[in-house]
Amino acid sequence: MSDGSTSEKPSLAEKVAYGLGDTACNLVWALGFNFALYFYTDVFRIPAAAAGAILLAARAVDGGFDLVIGWLADRTVSRWGKFRPYLLFGSIPLGLAFVLAFTTPPGEAPLRIAYACITHCLLMLMYSVVNIPYGALSAAMSDDPDARLGLNASRMLGGQVGAVIIGSSFLPLVSRLGGGDAAAGATRAVIVYAIAAVVLLLTTFLLVRERVSPPGGGVAPARWSSFASGNPHWLLLLGTGVGSIALLVLRGSTAVYYLRHLLLWGDERISWWFLIAGLATIAGALLTARVVGSLGRRWAMVASLAAMGLTAAPLFWVPAERVTFVLLLHALAMVANGVHCTLYWTLLADTVDFSEWSCGARPTGVMFSAGTCAQKLGVGIGAAIAGAALSISGYVADAPPSPRATACILLLMSLVPAAGYTLLAAGFSRYSLDDRRCRLMREELAARRCRG
Repeated sequence: MSDGSTSEKPSLAEKVAYGLGDTACNLVWALGFNFALYFYTDVFRIPAAAAGAILLAARAVDGGFDLVIGWLADRTVSRWGKFRPYLLFGSIPLGLAFVLAFTTPPGEAPLRIAYACITHCLLMLMYSVVNIPYGALSAAMSDDPDARLGLNASRMLGGQVGAVIIGSSFLPLVSRLGGGDAAAGATRAVIVYAIAAVVLLLTTFLLVRERVSPPGGGVAPARWSSFASGNPHWLLLLGTGVGSIALLVLRGSTAVYYLRHLLLWGDERISWWFLIAGLATIAGALLTARVVGSLGRRWAMVASLAAMGLTAAPLFWVPAERVTFVLLLHALAMVANGVHCTLYWTLLADTVDFSEWSCGARPTGVMFSAGTCAQKLGVGIGAAIAGAALSISGYVADAPPSPRATACILLLMSLVPAAGYTLLAAGFSRYSLDDRRCRLMREELAARRCRG
């Protein structure tokens, strides 16, 4: 690792290996993102409100732990670098926690609720151990903005491969591996995913390199509040991350209910919904550089949020038989999501540069851990809202939804996220760390490092 700027860029093999790390992480993330609420209500057999509360509680508990992992990663010194050791030593514990979280124990509902809460919290803690250092790697592999954009596009591509695998295979695997027992089928399917995740994380560990080391020792916990107040760009990005992922989870968690009960789709057809989502998000990731070239980073982010809102609203009025139009709106929303997610991690690296430029500290692990924490909090909020809304509307597993529950599902898929995305787009238009400012900032940082 060097002590400053480096002109050496990650190779194609490193970019692919970095993307495979998010394939592994997304096998865990996408399953929880799209199917955890459904798994807990219709397989695990606990009330929707309790399931939503568990998902929110797990993310809340994990939030402080995220910052601890980021702080520890910033202070890690090893022959493998600061962030790569967490992939090496955290991959197998993550795989084991993944299997436990999707194993249904015998017993009554109170026991199952307690088990679900404990194992889901454990899964999120182990996910943090791996995913936060993994995310920070992009800022340590290169300080070149174009190289970072490429790394995060690779991350999005790899992550969506994981999402496609989960979305297109989970429900069919549950049926085929369970032999009529959905609980057993879910556990067996997750064992397959867990083994794949461990192998992919170890591959990333072996093939990537860290090139940029931070100056000093980062920011001490006692200074975190003052440090955060001096980086408004970071705070705005974190707030946007919470809101956008909450809305995405709200729709993703509701989608299975929407497709099964309103559009009357079976498991095989539902898998196509998630396959389209993954492929469209990949397309969005590939288009990100072009969109940024046309609009700049800030307005590309605003446009992606606005587009997700505009494509959600019409679902409220589209008849169920207009399947092609429903799928078109879904695909366009996921293309916009691909642009948004790629930019989120790229802009987060920009705020790390701003921290070094403005106060001389580069706490990469802490700042990326806060970005991950924001997303996890958003996941919990989105799932909790969906679970509470379904419970209030009177949704009952294995029963046709009442008119009230049907209306609730439709609102959660359309007008509610549309309003939320519109507000986020308006708020992010105030983000002021634009392309020109980032370029000047990096030039000054490079000059400082040369003098140092």
